[in-house]
Amino acid sequence: MNDTKKNHLVILQHGLHATSQDFNTLKNYFSSQPQLDNCLFVAAKNNDYFLSTHEGIDKIGERLFNEVKNVYNENQQFQYISFIGHSLGGLIVRYAIGLLFNDGFFEKCCKPINFISLSSPHVGSRRPTTTIYNKLLLFGANYFLSITGKQLILTDFHKLIINNNNNNNNNNNNNNNNNNNNNNNNNNNNNNNNNNNNNNNQNEENNQEIKKEKHQEELPLLVYLSEGIFLNGLKLFKNCTLYSNIYNDLQVSFCTSDISVINPYRLTFNNIKFSEKYKHIIENNNNNNNNNNNNNNNNNNNNNNNNGEIINIDNYFKHDTHHGYLKRIIKNLNQIKFKRYHMYFNSILSHTNVIVRSEWVNAQGYDILDHIIDHFEN
Repeated sequence: MNDTKKNHLVILQHGLHATSQDFNTLKNYFSSQPQLDNCLFVAAKNNDYFLSTHEGIDKIGERLFNEVKNVYNENQQFQYISFIGHSLGGLIVRYAIGLLFNDGFFEKCCKPINFISLSSPHVGSRRPTTTIYNKLLLFGANYFLSITGKQLILTDFHKLIINNNNNNNNNNNNNNNNNNNNNNNNNNNNNNNNNNNNNNNQNEENNQEIKKEKHQEELPLLVYLSEGIFLNGLKLFKNCTLYSNIYNDLQVSFCTSDISVINPYRLTFNNIKFSEKYKHIIENNNNNNNNNNNNNNNNNNNNNNNNGEIINIDNYFKHDTHHGYLKRIIKNLNQIKFKRYHMYFNSILSHTNVIVRSEWVNAQGYDILDHIIDHFEN
């Protein structure tokens, strides 16, 4: 890339069973906007191969982390970085953000600007087992989506270990230096032994530091993803935005996308007012930035519904065996000052409309792309 104007790297991450080509229309449309001419839009490709998105959000997120670093290292003129994640891509991005934060990337390389999720299951995909449809979805997620499916329904329990990449890099450098010393000093065994001992001591110190980052409690990955380096990394972003379909999204329900406990439009649908400029964006959205009240009151147990009424999170999910984890995720993530935008399409293609996956089939979603552009921090 030779264009010195491109100082803002924007990473696009697709979701489950998708590929980087899902962003072709969005990428071309965004790239044609004069106000975004300093942005380079890169659709992540390391998770494009068949069933790669079944391997677990942690594995997929680690691949994205490596891809972001590779893109940056190829041309270090970027000063800013943003992420747009669609569907599962929103969780993959959050995992990669935690690793980048842990690696010091935001401090040493790029200033984080926008985190934008488009219909992403931030609280997982658990649904009340009150309908046959919901039961089938839970069964399919558990048995047909492999590790990722279990993570989405919070049935995976393990201890998470995050390696300190700075330590690993130092470790590799020490190993390389040691090999060079061995090659250059074949006739000097004493020097080689000293180098090996120093390297082994360094390895032990590094391993001790890595072990300190091992969580002792066995938890679902999505709980880990709402805490620690993942939450702290997300807090650095100037603009954190959630786009959620209120209905007709067969893949991701409103509450998990909006990080809320209730869909406020169930009883007020007839009173919805849409934006004149963005015809699928709901204008009378009092839920936008609702967690600001939580932060001011230092009480993350509460959400506002669409009428501005206070909702106590602890009163929900009582019949779900994983209610404690669900509440914990929502309370943790509501520490972020999200901007929330709600959408409605009278179509079962709502989930792919939000990125205009196909220009012919999903053209209804162009106003969502315009909305993202107009509210993009640059």
